[in-house]
Amino acid sequence: MRKASSYFRKYLSESIFTSVNVGPVTSSTIALDWTPIPDTNTYQVAYTGPDGQVHQALSTTPDTILTGLNAVSQYDIIVRAITNSGQLIDVGTTTATTGIETSVTVGAVTPNTVEITWTPVPGTNIYQIIYTGPDGQQQLGQVLHPTTDFTLTGLTPASQYDIAVRAFNTYTGQQTDIGTATATTGLDTVVTLDAVTENTVTLSWTAIDGSTFYQVLYRPTGSTQPEQQILVPNGPINTQTTLTGLTSATMYDVRVVAFPEGGPLEVGSITPTTGPYTIYLQSQHSALYFSLKM
Repeated sequence: MRKASSYFRKYLSESIFTSVNVGPVTSSTIALDWTPIPDTNTYQVAYTGPDGQVHQALSTTPDTILTGLNAVSQYDIIVRAITNSGQLIDVGTTTATTGIETSVTVGAVTPNTVEITWTPVPGTNIYQIIYTGPDGQQQLGQVLHPTTDFTLTGLTPASQYDIAVRAFNTYTGQQTDIGTATATTGLDTVVTLDAVTENTVTLSWTAIDGSTFYQVLYRPTGSTQPEQQILVPNGPINTQTTLTGLTSATMYDVRVVAFPEGGPLEVGSITPTTGPYTIYLQSQHSALYFSLKM
């Protein structure tokens, strides 16, 4: 039996170069894979963390994910194969460091762009952004550390995008999954100024499918007072309204919000200025018109 074991070890060392590779790393997990060993269906993974305790895991395939680890901690890892004849074969060793608690945050969204930011990862020199849209095609973006923001461009309006961000240390080969996020681009919509008088503004906007009503919010530009609102029923067909009782010669911030099934959706905004106050005088022979800013 000892002779067979010696022969197997000699055969293995001469014919197979074995290694243990570190895959994606999070704050609490480390993914591993290694060279498969012939005549083996069980692998033993021993790992030691900052507490100095040796932990073990078994795998029936040449890969595994270590879980329940401490964040920002180094782990020394040894992989051994247990052959079908009971021999213990060293596959290899490696060292990996878990990441910090990370996340990806979605910022401003337009019909064709999505802005994202993420938690910086120490020891990283490249961040990779992976995103998939309605066509199912995976697209890639890349920025260098310490940049932690990116704008996805050229997107399809009113479409969902699945986004993932990974950090890479190209010197050690370590990869850290920072997080994922989902964002939906806006619709290609517009709000139009149709008419204006000294105390009214008439506006219309793009119809939004599925919106049961629209909310029109407005107040004088620069005002800190709460916005006034008009609810326009019978959506999505009814897409026009008139604001009344406005102050003459005043600029207003006006925005329209739709309410489709998925929640509030900003349709657009305008900043119209009401007309000056007009006084009409009539004499026996003529009529005079002049305007005053009140």
